[in-house]
Amino acid sequence: MNKLMKTLLRITVFLAAFCLLVTPSWRLAEMMLTRDLSLEPLPHPLLPVLVRPADGEAAFGIGFYPGLNPQSRLVTEIADSDLDKINRDLRSRIGAENSAYAYFKIIGRGNRYTDVSLEVPTTGDFWRKGWYRIQDGSVHPQKLIFYGPGLGMIAGILCCLGGTIALLCCNKVLRDRDARKRQEG
Repeated sequence: MNKLMKTLLRITVFLAAFCLLVTPSWRLAEMMLTRDLSLEPLPHPLLPVLVRPADGEAAFGIGFYPGLNPQSRLVTEIADSDLDKINRDLRSRIGAENSAYAYFKIIGRGNRYTDVSLEVPTTGDFWRKGWYRIQDGSVHPQKLIFYGPGLGMIAGILCCLGGTIALLCCNKVLRDRDARKRQEG
């Protein structure tokens, strides 16, 4: 195998490993950066929660728990039929009316509780997502993650590491192959 073919093979192996690892690396980075809030009290308003204005306006919005604005009422009862309106209201905050992205999701329901996730709509590069339980009219924080360049850097480093390991394995296979050819010839 000539030098150009070996170089192209090495590039292909690195890129293939890198691309195959993008999704698992992103998920691993998310797991590493997700903060468990169920055991620690929140020192300042971090967790995004679904609210409605106290003045009776029908639109859903986002507040940050604890320390909600007194002008806002925490939404503690959610019907499945409300989900479309909730997400439409959240998308309209950033002008994404043509989108179908669900910023607010019901994760599960149990005996007198509802588990939800809420992602803060933004047009920027940084956003947060929180998971919380609504039970007995109050919020019980569960998890929080801040999406930003740190998460992408961790995922990218993991992909590069995987690509480098694949490249090292490829180099070993090529060296062993060349050594066998020299012994035979």
